[in-house]
Amino acid sequence: MYDVAAGVSYDIDIAQAEGSRIKNLTYNGTSVTDDQVFVVAVNNYRANGGSGYPHIASAETVYSAPDQVRDLMIAYVTAKGSLDPADFAAVNWKLTQAGTAVF
Repeated sequence: MYDVAAGVSYDIDIAQAEGSRIKNLTYNGTSVTDDQVFVVAVNNYRANGGSGYPHIASAETVYSAPDQVRDLMIAYVTAKGSLDPADFAAVNWKLTQAGTAVF
């Protein structure tokens, strides 16, 4: 299972070793450099290092709230009245094997 990241585009190359699978990472159409800093929004499970991401648990916390994701989603839909999948759908990643698209 793979997490997805919004706001960037990238390939996940399943032929590469763990820790080296993200390829062609771009932000606003420009390659991401090693010195760029991003704020990553995660749930409390990830924030505590869940699922093998201990580096997130040790990262600086920019903002934390006690709200549960499901409650935030309910409040959003209630306020909006309906959901349009086009508001959320993004084709910003692809699965590859040795650089060739898997599907």
